Amino acid sequence: MTKFILSICIPTFNRAQYIEQTLKSIIPKIKKNIEIVIYDGASSDNTDEIIYQYTKKYKNIIFYKAVKNGGVDRDYANCIEMARGKYCWLMSSDDIVPPNSIEKILDSLKCNSDIYLFNRAECNKKMIPFNYQYWLKSNLENKLFNIRSRDDLLLYFKSVKMFGGIFSYAPSIIVNRDRWLSVQGASKFYGTCYAHVYRLLIIMLSGCKLKYIKDCLILCRMDNDSFTSNGLVN
Repeated sequence: MTKFILSICIPTFNRAQYIEQTLKSIIPKIKKNIEIVIYDGASSDNTDEIIYQYTKKYKNIIFYKAVKNGGVDRDYANCIEMARGKYCWLMSSDDIVPPNSIEKILDSLKCNSDIYLFNRAECNKKMIPFNYQYWLKSNLENKLFNIRSRDDLLLYFKSVKMFGGIFSYAPSIIVNRDRWLSVQGASKFYGTCYAHVYRLLIIMLSGCKLKYIKDCLILCRMDNDSFTSNGLVN
């Protein structure tokens, strides 16, 4: 029987400047049924020293540091392989979880969906919000999409108004770990920074329940996105 309902999966690389702020926003809300899984892609700064301070205090933190950097796609995959929760939150190491977000997420997990998608508040590097971004149509409230066919999938896409609705922003996504692991072939997209999108679209095509949560449950640090290193068009 799964001990943890939620694994907060955090790949990181040279984020010593930010990761402590991320952890401080999460740890006070952690309960016995939540764990934090951190995979360090061979950072050359003191990221590991900061994380070790927390692993000594909290048993629900798993940490692994790679000897060689494999990129964010591989790091997410490794993070989820290490996780023990029923659901995995594709978190980042420079964003912040605002108050009450985890409580809302735990409540939403009760509906046993395969994918959860919520919105974000865009912040400057000092984490002051300046915009609230909604991936689906603004008049759409919390909604459960029961996707059982390609027609259902197209109906979902018709509600999408921004790339986040097709999973471009990983920290606004929670996925059932077993469904994630069941998808084959994602490794061919390693290096694009969006291999997770392939996995999630395959899950949708094979039939799934997707819960859309209209609330902005993550504070996103803008202008600090390693995912755009290969270019937005790519």
